[in-house]
Amino acid sequence: MTIYDRNLSRTAANRFFKLLAEQQWDVLADSFWLSQVIHLMFGSIDMNSSLKLHNDDFKCLPASKLFNTHSADPRLADIMLDSEFENFIASHKRFVQELGEVKTKDVLEPLANLQHTDSNLAHDIWTAYFPLIWSSLSRDDREDMETGLINLLTKDFHQRQTDKRPNCVATLIDGIVRAKPRVKFPPHVLKFQAKNYNAWYSAATYIEELAMKPIVDTPATR
Repeated sequence: MTIYDRNLSRTAANRFFKLLAEQQWDVLADSFWLSQVIHLMFGSIDMNSSLKLHNDDFKCLPASKLFNTHSADPRLADIMLDSEFENFIASHKRFVQELGEVKTKDVLEPLANLQHTDSNLAHDIWTAYFPLIWSSLSRDDREDMETGLINLLTKDFHQRQTDKRPNCVATLIDGIVRAKPRVKFPPHVLKFQAKNYNAWYSAATYIEELAMKPIVDTPATR
């Protein structure tokens, strides 16, 4: 994985196209090979950037907001502190500061390894990650990827995962359905794959939306 990662472009769009539209995954047909795709796609992310909670996330108030500090306590002058205690407090302050400086790698690197052991976790990651990367692609890149996704999902080697839950085809369909702008995918292909790989709900959602808001809205399609 490391060797392959080094030979891939660091650009997310190029990596995305290479892994889904060009790479042959038939040698891993018996496994949940999207775990490898996720791991390699994480390689396009800057791992040294800082992570912060979203404004809508739950946050706790710092202790200083709830309790008064004792920096002006007159008793401080009479307290005798040894060097070991001061070193302990200094190291604890550094530790607390490091907790607030979470890097991307602190989250994504363990997550990339854990999802290899749990296909359900990999499924959840992919269905959340695919819409994000899809929305960042240019219009031309999306058109190329649409062709690549159709070719990928119609390959015969997927049949070896027909009885597995989750399977790569159903996971890919779940990601496609959640993507905005909408992925242009042939409804008849989607129906056939949903029937074979137990992705009925996702496919029905996509086809229902397509019927109500067709991508090509003409009298002929209506």
